[in-house]
Amino acid sequence: MVTPSQELQRAQALAGKGQFEPAATAFRALLKDDRDNAAAHRGLGMLSVQMGDIPAAVEHLSACHRLAPKDAELQFNLGNVLMSVGDAAPAVEHYQSAAKLEPTIPEIFANLGSALRQAGRDQEARRALRKALSLRPEFAEAHNTLGNLLSSSNEPAKAAEHFEMALASKPDLIGARVNFGHVLIQLGRAGEARAAFEKALAADSAFAPAHNGLGLLLQSENWHAPALAAFQRAIGADPDYVEARNNLAVSYQSLGRHDDALAVMRDLIKAHPDAPAIQLNLGHILQSLGRHAEAVDAYEAALRIDDALDEVIPFLAHSLLYICRWRNLERIEKRLMAAVSKGAATVPPFALAGTAASPALRLKAARRSAAHHARNVATLKGTVTFKTPRPADRLRVGYVSPDFRTHSVATAFHGLFEVRDRTKFEWLGYSLNSPEDDGTAAGFESEFDSFADISQVSALEAAQRINDDGVHVLVDLAGHTRDSRLEIFAFEPAPVQVHYLGYGSTVGAEYIPWLMTDPVHTPPALAEHCSEALVYLPDTFMAATPGINSASSISRADCGLPEDGFVFTNFNAHYKFRPETFDVWMRLLLEVPGSVLWLRDGLPGTVGNLRAEADARGVDPARLVFAARAEHAEHLARHRLADLSLDTQRHTGGVTTLDSLWAGVPVISIAGAAHSERTGASILNAIGLSELITDGLEGYETLARDLARDPEALGALREKLARNLETAPLFDAKRLARHVEAAYRLMWENHEAGRPPQTINVPPAD
Repeated sequence: MVTPSQELQRAQALAGKGQFEPAATAFRALLKDDRDNAAAHRGLGMLSVQMGDIPAAVEHLSACHRLAPKDAELQFNLGNVLMSVGDAAPAVEHYQSAAKLEPTIPEIFANLGSALRQAGRDQEARRALRKALSLRPEFAEAHNTLGNLLSSSNEPAKAAEHFEMALASKPDLIGARVNFGHVLIQLGRAGEARAAFEKALAADSAFAPAHNGLGLLLQSENWHAPALAAFQRAIGADPDYVEARNNLAVSYQSLGRHDDALAVMRDLIKAHPDAPAIQLNLGHILQSLGRHAEAVDAYEAALRIDDALDEVIPFLAHSLLYICRWRNLERIEKRLMAAVSKGAATVPPFALAGTAASPALRLKAARRSAAHHARNVATLKGTVTFKTPRPADRLRVGYVSPDFRTHSVATAFHGLFEVRDRTKFEWLGYSLNSPEDDGTAAGFESEFDSFADISQVSALEAAQRINDDGVHVLVDLAGHTRDSRLEIFAFEPAPVQVHYLGYGSTVGAEYIPWLMTDPVHTPPALAEHCSEALVYLPDTFMAATPGINSASSISRADCGLPEDGFVFTNFNAHYKFRPETFDVWMRLLLEVPGSVLWLRDGLPGTVGNLRAEADARGVDPARLVFAARAEHAEHLARHRLADLSLDTQRHTGGVTTLDSLWAGVPVISIAGAAHSERTGASILNAIGLSELITDGLEGYETLARDLARDPEALGALREKLARNLETAPLFDAKRLARHVEAAYRLMWENHEAGRPPQTINVPPAD
């Protein structure tokens, strides 16, 4: 007769020979006769692990644990099984129990460290891993895990030490070599990082993480074409490598291959429909293409999967504003403010520009974002020594911008640049976008004394180029707007670094310690919420280029406008519209019979949403008239047909307001608390029409209604505007140029005197 002990030995022997099914049958037979047979539960549990039946493994090992709670090996194995299915919290408990029973086995502490890290308990994970290493100093896998933990905690130098120790003990630990490559990228040791990835690939040419790492190295240096090839090799080795596919889409996008980027993301979503990060990245690509309705769908899908994903919120809010889909906007914006308040570093400051966020909240977001850019290059910065440019009779001023192309910033800036002083200054341009094949880009490139496309080089290479050029004053024209690269400024390649015009608000960066503004744009109450020393220009900070007056004759009928009705207008981008401002506009239409609101055309969905919003407020949607896109001269010619321009509130117009004034159409604006709410006020003050600046929606609405009902008062305003176009400082580009140049000289003198950045009041030009 076969005893239970003999049957157990037979089952174990079958398992040892790889005869899994007969072994499982034998273990189950033992358990049928004795449900408390701990050895049979252990055997069937470990066999289930080998067979890939993790639920069965957990069931039988847990049963064994109840029967033998003092068995350290069992606790260890149960922890391993739970970790294999991502159950870190219960795995931690079993590893801790094993460690108490057997406190001298390094593998237990190493696995405990991994589980603690996965459970988000990083400090405890460090202690467990250091305990493992104290028991076995050459424990390569523990060094590798601790290196990963240190790397994710932004301690790349310490992480590198542990990866080096892991590889010294176990040179064939290919994962540690790839991880070492990643921290070498963080440390700015690009050549060594490349060598690490290539050595990993020499050991295993199909190791997908090594191909992905090499691609990330190339991507970090803006070499997207070879990065594509590396990511494609990673995907060839591992077709379901999600990170590599995401990285592939980023490089496609950077190369302008938008359809390819979208195809990659849509394939990923098919394979991983419940991955919120993939939906988020899809939304980013769609948003960058201006396909905001689709972006909203992607962002909302990400939130349906993971409602706690705060990083979705600023991008969702931005696209909702773009398509004027205002339902739930208030709830989304409250959550956006809360994300900033609790310190979410992922909130782009520009996302707050069109909201009611306080200046204090905007500064907080700007500081966190600016610090994030600085951390990206902090370690590498410590390895670089820049030379100080020699003083010269001609001050070298460098402008850094992604907008030396057909763009509103370029339109405003160009007139200022045309009248620059070339006798006392040298002017250098650095483009963050490859120049477009248009007259604007070509014009800028030819007018600078030196012009460089730095869009395809790393931040360090760009900074080195700027320093080699001997730039004295480096001017950021982008701030926290799209395609800016604050990492370049974080290297501090120039002695004086200042923000001007493109973002127009506090950047929150210690490495850009100056902000050029004016007293209306930044009054004392707002100055308290700027990180920079302020350089006050006398009239306005706004660069204004006079428009080209078209000789073409355009009638109201040509534009779909009523011959006799009052024409309110707003040609700002639709993302600057808000429901509370739209409420005012619709009340004005109801109170001024025969009036219309003339807007720029937009996406079909946006136009439809605006018409629906009008209808919901009791206004015939036909009273919204949309103007098709036109060349600038033609646009100015038709702009003259309007009676009164109504500025947006939270994000006031810039170039749009300048166009309206140049066309002879008065603009009513609101002077709010933040920079994005005060550009209109600065412009109106500089044209001598401060009576059109109001302090809130109520005064704004009253003034607009009164002017629409009083043709004589409106006519007097138009006459005053016509006179002021010739005499007021707003469109006096030469005067502004002298002020800006004086500001650069005063900042440089402050630097040469060894003083920290401080408030400068530029004296008015003669």
